Amino acid sequence: MSEAFLGLAKKDPATVKSIIKSYIKELNKSVKSGGLSPNTIPNKIKPIKALLTVNDADISWKLINKMFPRERTSQDRAYTREEIQNMLEQCSSLTDKMISMRSPTP
Repeated sequence: MSEAFLGLAKKDPATVKSIIKSYIKELNKSVKSGGLSPNTIPNKIKPIKALLTVNDADISWKLINKMFPRERTSQDRAYTREEIQNMLEQCSSLTDKMISMRSPTP
């Protein structure tokens, strides 16, 4: 199936581009319905892009990439002074205090 797709990409890049755009539109529908995170769409397109790039199928990705929904940002935040102070007050031993004060590694 990939060979047929590559053959089509080399003969008619516009059709392949249209197929990829249709696929992204379907993925966007899944994002809107809540079934898929917008952050996963680029990961679903990467294998297609890699297949075409490795086999020298010339597809312009600039407009296709603009079709991706905006990625959600993380809701993580730093602890406030009050939250840190409360955690330290709840610790019963020096070991607990050291574990709670250790900063996570990136």
